[in-house]
Amino acid sequence: MAGIVVWRLVYFVLPAVIGAVFAMIGPARAKAPASLQLPAHLPAHLPRAEIGIFAQGEHGLIGAQATWLVGRRAHMMVGMFDPMAQNAIQVLRDAAASEARWPAIYKSNARTAAAARRNRWVSLRCAREAILHPPS
Repeated sequence: MAGIVVWRLVYFVLPAVIGAVFAMIGPARAKAPASLQLPAHLPAHLPRAEIGIFAQGEHGLIGAQATWLVGRRAHMMVGMFDPMAQNAIQVLRDAAASEARWPAIYKSNARTAAAARRNRWVSLRCAREAILHPPS
């Protein structure tokens, strides 16, 4: 009987206690970069509310004039939203190639998608954004 009780303590209770300790500690926080300010030549209020993800520290700007807000994944460099310069498609392609990643564009407008198609990229509509207006 004592063996069964010890086995249950080791097999069930000990992992539960260790898991509870790690749950109370929480996940490790990534250290944010020292400066999370947008470059001076960009307007303080950009047209997309999502530009605030730049302040999370995981994303960066590429291009001489901060052409794209990008996120890096294992094999991808994703240009997010709409570019802030004219030659943006080539800038994203070159930056991704310099890091041996595939370039992609996420959540862009129709004009950016058309420019990408002219540069022989494939454009796919993944979803349609919902706009909610609570009073109506």
